[in-house]
Amino acid sequence: MHVRSLFAALALLCASGASAQTLEKVNISYQPGYWALPLHIAGEKGWWKEVGLDAKPVMFAAGAAQIAAVGAKSWDIGGMGIVPAILGNVRFDLKMVGLATEEGGVNTLYATGASAQKMKTPANWRGEKILVTTNSNGDYIVQSCLKKAGLDKKDVQLVNMAPAQIVTTLAGGQANLGITWAPHIYAIEKQIGGVPLCSGRDAGVFVPNVLVARSDYAREHPETVAKVLAVYLRGWSWAKAHPDEAREMLRGFFQANGVYFDEDSLRREVAERTHYDLDDELRLMGRGQAGASDADQWIRDVAGFMQANGSIPKVPEPAGWVTDEYLKQAKDDTALAGFAARGD
Repeated sequence: MHVRSLFAALALLCASGASAQTLEKVNISYQPGYWALPLHIAGEKGWWKEVGLDAKPVMFAAGAAQIAAVGAKSWDIGGMGIVPAILGNVRFDLKMVGLATEEGGVNTLYATGASAQKMKTPANWRGEKILVTTNSNGDYIVQSCLKKAGLDKKDVQLVNMAPAQIVTTLAGGQANLGITWAPHIYAIEKQIGGVPLCSGRDAGVFVPNVLVARSDYAREHPETVAKVLAVYLRGWSWAKAHPDEAREMLRGFFQANGVYFDEDSLRREVAERTHYDLDDELRLMGRGQAGASDADQWIRDVAGFMQANGSIPKVPEPAGWVTDEYLKQAKDDTALAGFAARGD
């Protein structure tokens, strides 16, 4: 181990008093997706213990179920799409504490069956049934695609289904249009021959997955939130330094959760995303003299859609629940900042 890395690790151990007796328990919720890879890597590599934490993963298939579990306090910190995160703030006062990835390129509307080529013309979507997971990033994107095509949700039939159900229903021919996200999109393409019609990037919208915490937990355990952020960001630092190993870790993570796909799809998982280091996060979430951050604007755009959709009564002001204070805490802690940047 490099001398600087050794000192950073020792400092973390001393600061946290990490031992089998003193590890602080924290429940971390996430879904089987590329953006959650750093959390999986951290568990495999034993990084949680290095910062004095005993992290228990709490897995969900989609954001709606994740949000439903907040009231029971079954998890403390987590990651999810921006749409459920906003819903979680409105319903349960969740705080957004960081960015995970940008997902616009891998949330895609597909056509299947004999009418797939016909559906390349958006006017032909009118009156069609579209399978979608309500209150998800996919919901935001499909309605953005409709808007770009000069259509409204009233012009189609939006049918709420979980991602795996969408794949199964399209495969069975009970519907011809559906939108979901990676890794489910690869099954639609490879197994069903789905034709991509419109993604978040096609619709011109920015679709982040974000890191969130229960407000009461963040207030009572600010140092823990900062540590979790540092561990998460180290995951990206390590993945960048070890791309081949990271891809194999991703394969194992997906297979452990019942998701299988070929090498081409696995490479696309890595290539289609944007993720961030600590300085990127602070730049995108910091408000500075302008009084608003880049993240604030993305969130207002999504929340505006949700208000128009009737999912929330009003747009929550980002300054009231989107914060970079825990990222700043990680940045100001020399040991944590060094930990976040380590690629070993």
